[in-house]
Amino acid sequence: MPSKVIDAATARAELVSKGMLIPAAGATINDLVNALFEFTISTPGVTQLQRDMLRAIAILLGKADHEQKAKKIAETTSFHMTGAIERLEKAADSHEGKITALDSFINEVRDSIDSAMSRLEKAVENTTSNATESQSTQRVEQNGDPGKSYAKALQARLPKPDSSTLARSEAQTRQILIDRKSMDVTSGLKDLTEAELVRKANQALEGMKATGKEVPQEALFTSARKLRHGGVIFEVDSTDTKAWLSCQSTSQDFSENFGGETMIKNRTFQIIAEYVPTTFNPDSSTSLAETEKNSKLQPGSLIKAKWIKPLARRNPNQRSAFCTLSCKDRESANHAIRLGLTIEGRKIAVRKLLPEPTRCLKCQQLTSDHMAATCSQETDTCGTCGLDHRTSECDFGTADPQHHYCVNCGLQGHASWSRDCPCFIERSNKMHGKSEEARYKFFPTEDDPESWEIIGEANPRPTQQQPFTHWTQSATHEAEYGRARNQPNNQNWTRVERNKGKSRSQPQTRTRDQGWPNQRGPAQPSQPGARQTRITDLFSNQENNGNTDPSRYHSRTPPTNQSQRPGTPPTRTSPFPPPPGSTHPTNASIPGSFSPMPVS
Repeated sequence: MPSKVIDAATARAELVSKGMLIPAAGATINDLVNALFEFTISTPGVTQLQRDMLRAIAILLGKADHEQKAKKIAETTSFHMTGAIERLEKAADSHEGKITALDSFINEVRDSIDSAMSRLEKAVENTTSNATESQSTQRVEQNGDPGKSYAKALQARLPKPDSSTLARSEAQTRQILIDRKSMDVTSGLKDLTEAELVRKANQALEGMKATGKEVPQEALFTSARKLRHGGVIFEVDSTDTKAWLSCQSTSQDFSENFGGETMIKNRTFQIIAEYVPTTFNPDSSTSLAETEKNSKLQPGSLIKAKWIKPLARRNPNQRSAFCTLSCKDRESANHAIRLGLTIEGRKIAVRKLLPEPTRCLKCQQLTSDHMAATCSQETDTCGTCGLDHRTSECDFGTADPQHHYCVNCGLQGHASWSRDCPCFIERSNKMHGKSEEARYKFFPTEDDPESWEIIGEANPRPTQQQPFTHWTQSATHEAEYGRARNQPNNQNWTRVERNKGKSRSQPQTRTRDQGWPNQRGPAQPSQPGARQTRITDLFSNQENNGNTDPSRYHSRTPPTNQSQRPGTPPTRTSPFPPPPGSTHPTNASIPGSFSPMPVS
């Protein structure tokens, strides 16, 4: 019997009729493979051999279909990608050439800009130099002598400190002080040589290593300098070593290994704050922290503060005083000097504390060879009146210059502690002349040219504040504060000198604190019309007064006081009566005293 499946249509109809092909579906190779699998499973009477053959044909047919499809996809993809890749390669080659050209152009522009900047800097430098020389020449031609002015000081270039000054400044950043914990403890460091001290300090570092403490490998003590009071200034190899030793825990461990009742003290930089409100508490860490915050200083920049004048000498009505502050480093001190400090809501001017002569608090001599603890004088000398008692036990008030006597000058009218003492001023100037750093307003550092500013020779004394000049639009306070002066423009602005902020009805007494007693008046001798004199001036010659009668003068030689030190004035008599209830001896009871001579 001939087959009725003769073409694709009859083949499809046959498969659909037997349920092996979905009518709505197509007749893809995958559909035919599924039909073969269905035939081998659902058709009865098919032998095992026939079933295996049909399944093998179906599997291979499906695999061949997949491979053919994959090949066609690969060919199609390759055809389309080949053109895109070629276009990308051409674009990359084109961009690479453009990038190379752009890079070359950028380099040329950079070189051109550098060259132009160099020429511009030279031109600006030459223009500035020519303008400065021209202005200086004009001032000389117009005024003869240009003199000294703030403008000239600002225009002048700051001279760089000499290498020795910068070397000392750099060395100070690597110095620490090892001192006894208390003045009651005897220091054995003064009996050791510098080499032994350095060896002892390095052995302390080795001892810290032996106990398991972490010690920087490069830490080393290099030199030592013994101080008069028994302390030792050590210099270490680097600022990192100093910072490590400055830590509290490290400092305690080092002191234990160093031996003795010693402690490490870091170098501080002293400044003076002027006219600080007396409400400020220098002993309060909270006050110091608030000052640091308001003055834009780093926390811990201010180590401590101290009033210069003892509170016992302060005027009851005093509202401001001078105080010293210890700064942690040069940068903090220079910041305070340059911008000032804000203390108790007031902007405070700050200056560097310059070295001053040392005064023995027992004999009152301005000397550098001893202090009160090692003074050889048996009795105390009063720093106020010059008699033989402690200064704190003096019955004469510090505000009354009539009873003041200076041991160093031998002059009445000011005390031994007075900062207006001629001997004190002379020795201070000598010390400043010998100190290179005393010439500079700031603490000079190599990386801060602004710290090289030299204190001007025409500057006023730093402890004397200059009267402020204010600008106001009115002269209504003329009667109270002073008359208006000058009218620099046509905007009704007038310049008024405020008479130092005081009313004309107020006495012109100086109530400012200059670090010592706050009021100082001229000497008030006991006799009208007399001047401030030395004791030896009482033995004046006869020709001075035009009287040759020798009976009017006592011509005896002052007796020598054997208990006095060489080079000091003899024990003097006070020409003033002692205050009621005082224990001062009279003239007759003072050994070697002089009777006051008449002065006509």
